[in-house]
Amino acid sequence: MSDFSTTISQWNVFYATTAGVSATLLGLLFVGITFRIDVLRRDTNSNVHSQVLQTYWGFAYPLLTSFVFLMPNQTPSGLGIPLLAIGVTGVLSNIQVFIRLFQRADHPPLTVYLRDSARIAGYFALIYLAALAYQGQTYWLYFMGGAVLWLLGTATSRAFALVMDARPQPDVKPGDEPHP
Repeated sequence: MSDFSTTISQWNVFYATTAGVSATLLGLLFVGITFRIDVLRRDTNSNVHSQVLQTYWGFAYPLLTSFVFLMPNQTPSGLGIPLLAIGVTGVLSNIQVFIRLFQRADHPPLTVYLRDSARIAGYFALIYLAALAYQGQTYWLYFMGGAVLWLLGTATSRAFALVMDARPQPDVKPGDEPHP
């Protein structure tokens, strides 16, 4: 086993844990979607549908990244190329979301753009670190762990926003407003 592969394998526990957390949250997303499928069907402007997709990929990208790190006898190109593909795909899909948000008549609040910008920053970090991995450098591994946790954190933030947007709204009829 090469020095590169040995160094990468020292991170197996971290990436196995990250994979487990990502997969669990992804499974909970599916459970949540199942319970609130009526909201997806009722969503006329596809806002909730877009959030579901973003949340799905937000949990899937750290999961895929973890799988790449968990492959045995990893080489610089075997690590760098898949990480580069994950990072580029993440950036492109988030730019597409930005464009759709901008084209909407009811622009979302600034916090939505900031949250999406934070996620894009994580994918750009992943691209940069993938280039270092491809070169066989390993000093960047702590930063990669941070980038993966950053992406997982932004996905969790998106999941919370999704839950808040998809929660049941009380049926209030005129004259039934609660009294203070």
